[in-house]
Order: sequence, then C-alpha cells, then structure tokens
Amino acid sequence: MTQSGIVQIGYGTEPSNPTSGKVGLYSLDGSELLIKNDAGTVLPIGGEYKIATVTVGVGGGVSSIDFTSIPATYNKLVIDAFLNCTVAADDMYMRVNGDAGANYDYLCSRFRYNGGFATDEGIAQTSAKIASITNLSGVFDSLHIEIPWYAQTFGQKSLWTVCTMKGANTTTNVFEKTSTVWWRSTAAINRVTLIWIDATTFNASSTATLYGVY
Repeated sequence: MTQSGIVQIGYGTEPSNPTSGKVGLYSLDGSELLIKNDAGTVLPIGGEYKIATVTVGVGGGVSSIDFTSIPATYNKLVIDAFLNCTVAADDMYMRVNGDAGANYDYLCSRFRYNGGFATDEGIAQTSAKIASITNLSGVFDSLHIEIPWYAQTFGQKSLWTVCTMKGANTTTNVFEKTSTVWWRSTAAINRVTLIWIDATTFNASSTATLYGVY
C-alpha cells in the first residue's frame, strides 16, 4: 500500500452529523478516513460500532425487545440496556435465532449487601434467565450482555451478562446479578431477543442498544 501522507485524526461521531450515530476515524476537516488493502477493500477499524437501538414508546406494554438480521461481520456482540418493567424484581430471559427449544443452559448468581449470595441453575431450558428488573417509578436497571464469537459455526455458543436490580429504596434491596449462558447450537447467531415468560412487559423509555465489536 502506498502511503500518500499523514493526517491528524480523531475518534468520534461523524463531525458533519453528530446525531447520526456513525462512529469512526475522521480527519480534521471532517472527512472520513478509510483504510484499504492493496485490492481496494475497506478494512474494519477496531472498535465498537452501533448496529441498532430499540426504545419502548409512550404507554409501554411491550413484551420483548428484538434484534434481527444481525450481520456476521464482527468478532463479538454487546448489548447495553436500561430497563424498567411492570412487575417488581421479575426475571427476564433471552432467546437467540428465535429458538424456543430446550437448548439453553444457564447459571445465575445474585449478590446483595448483608443478604448473602444465591445461585440458580437451569439445564435444557427453552430460554435463558439473564436478569431481574425493577418496577420502581423513575428507576431503571442496567444490563450488559457479551456474546463472543457469535458468528462461528464450529461450536456451541456461550455468553455472559451482568445487571443491576433495585427492589426498593431501602437497605438490603439493591442487588447485582450475573448469568453465564450456553446455547446448544453451532449456528451463527443472527437474532437476539429479550423476553418475559409471563405477563410482564417493558415500561416506556426502556432502551437497548446492540453493538458489534471487531
């Protein structure tokens, strides 16, 4: 590759459209910097790229948050969510590729101040337990999910999650919950769905963003 010059660059949102959500490397004049190989193919710049965001609208009542048609071009998927639901401290689950078969194994751990440590295991379940979410007015719990090597097809998938859960504005009612999940399939993951397995729904302004990581 011939080097034609060196420019000072910065990392951030597209300068000409700061609300676009397009993140990458840009020169000082705002033009996007692309790195290509000798064949002219644009090479990915390492980092985290937003794929999609889902936000529950006014009135809530949404029973799932669904990311579909996920491209297989990244090394890892990350989901960050900010959630509130209709039932106190209810357990939330996930499925991948729309699979509702008994193909999920999980181990959950829960911590709270002065309240001990508890674990929960599920083997050959039809969905994976990943979080417990608050219903307190004005309080949203944070959820982080990482799915490494989601596009490989030589082994079953594994992933992990961590979430906050506030049961009340009093002592011994704040929690941290982690989950480790296995999906018994070698298929590439192209869909991730956050669901409730009861009548619970997401309240308004609950938001989740899917990122791809190189």
